[in-house]
Amino acid sequence: ISGRSDVYSLATVLYEMLAGNPPHTGASAQQIIMKIITEPAEPVTKYRKSVPLNVAAALAQALDKLPADRFDSAKAFADALSNAAFVSGSQSSTAGYGGASTWRSWFRDTRSRAAVGFAAALLIAVAALASRGGPGASSGADIPAVASRLSFASGDHVVGAVDDNANADRPSHTALALSPDGRRLVFVGERGGVRQLFVRALNTETAVPITGTEGAESPFFSPNGTSVGYWSAERLMRVEFDGGLPAQITTMPRISGASWSDDGRIVVGIRTVGLVIVPVNGGAPPDTIKGPLSLPHFLPGGDAILFRGATGVEVISLKTRVIKQLVVGADPRFLPTGHLIFGRSGSLMAVPMDRQRLEVTGTPVVVLGDVMQAMNGNGTYVNTRAMQVAVSSTGTLVYLRGGVAPDNERHLAWLDREGKATMIPGAGTRSFFAVRLSPDERAAVVTTRGRTGGVHLLDLMRGTLQSLPDSGFQLWPIWSPDGKYVLHFGPVGRSKRLVKSPADGSRPAAGIVGDTPIDSDPVFWSADGATLYGHKGGLQSINLGDGRVTPIPNLSRRINHPAISHDGKWLAYREAEAGGLQQVFV
Repeated sequence: ISGRSDVYSLATVLYEMLAGNPPHTGASAQQIIMKIITEPAEPVTKYRKSVPLNVAAALAQALDKLPADRFDSAKAFADALSNAAFVSGSQSSTAGYGGASTWRSWFRDTRSRAAVGFAAALLIAVAALASRGGPGASSGADIPAVASRLSFASGDHVVGAVDDNANADRPSHTALALSPDGRRLVFVGERGGVRQLFVRALNTETAVPITGTEGAESPFFSPNGTSVGYWSAERLMRVEFDGGLPAQITTMPRISGASWSDDGRIVVGIRTVGLVIVPVNGGAPPDTIKGPLSLPHFLPGGDAILFRGATGVEVISLKTRVIKQLVVGADPRFLPTGHLIFGRSGSLMAVPMDRQRLEVTGTPVVVLGDVMQAMNGNGTYVNTRAMQVAVSSTGTLVYLRGGVAPDNERHLAWLDREGKATMIPGAGTRSFFAVRLSPDERAAVVTTRGRTGGVHLLDLMRGTLQSLPDSGFQLWPIWSPDGKYVLHFGPVGRSKRLVKSPADGSRPAAGIVGDTPIDSDPVFWSADGATLYGHKGGLQSINLGDGRVTPIPNLSRRINHPAISHDGKWLAYREAEAGGLQQVFV
């Protein structure tokens, strides 16, 4: 991608300003794409005879299919536009744009390409990712992406799940699915206050509700495009497009991503379980791959699965059960061009991938920016990392703009018993979430969440803020009784566990009990400092000798934010009573 691509884009805008139409038009995005590939733009003088001949000639050269025959800079283009004696110096700009041969040479290009479109609401764009060629491959031509706005009928809009208000009404789970041929879009929408699936042909402006899919989320297409699967009310469902009511495949907790293989299997991600593989038509028990795994995607042939794992995008071979780490990111998909695409902090990334060796073979590049991704929401359960992106095997891409949710900036302050707040110097303004004083009250451990999330140490005497290395994502860390360590939940290798970080930041985090993985959030110590208590589906005691975790009896698994009194005799916690009202209990 060079300045010649920008010249092409600028010429496209100028052409439409003069002619009233873009250089290529059509009834659908597919028609426009084929015209760009195979047909030269009509001379601008066909639509506006008053355009000077030098301007028409400059436009023709700037719109040339071959980058080498365009102007090499915007200045050269501007000079030609203002030079009344200019005539095009490009043969192809007057004789045509190379026809189908240009398309073939572009696909033989040895470079990995990503042609980028724009978006304003919901858009369809072409992700032009070319396969890698062999020796002697042509340099090809830059083929621009064609982007079209998909407007909604009055009252229709893409929605998330009903409990996603903490993510500013942004979908926290996959809300879009595109048929393999790129002709039909299914999305989670709302009409008349009812959330359900809608289907829309991309060459029309009308979305039709799919009967019986009320409460649906996470749609995904079958490989042949005749069915769509989804999740609703603790059930994995499917519905055929040729009529009939939705049918239940199986029951399961809420899913985070799903994919349908060519041989009739469906893999789903369940945050509290892992990857679960089930046959579409039943007849076999589910196959479960345990771990913090989500957003799965079958590779062609169905013998390997891409997914979001503990370290980012990972892949597992179903034959060997070996897991490989690929790239930092989430929500991976594999394209027929041999590219892996995935999300990273609101950008759609692409990297070449060796399908046989299950390895990436290049450096990731940005394909699209400002793509909506479920990150940085005000609740951990909505930060699924799901991208609002759907892509077909024919190269059509549908996405929502929006990037990640913005940080919620806050100050740190002392609060006296009269409610007067005094800002703490040195802390500044960040996306602060929680703060805990050290035992000697000379420091505090502070967490931030968002784009700069982490665990930080605030020296209250010096007024300095220091970030802990490898601080992970724990929102409620605690101090050790002696004040030498900060305990939090974070990554160690491929696993996530309860760890401790030296308060002076001198060393990376280490497991709280050696290599024993303890899956619990630290909440408080016993009064004598001998026992650590954690919270994960209920209150637990943690033996620091052998790592044994023991549930505390006579307490609901649904309690939140447990706290102990200074003398160790009273426990306070929050729990929802009947009707959903949250109360504090002692």
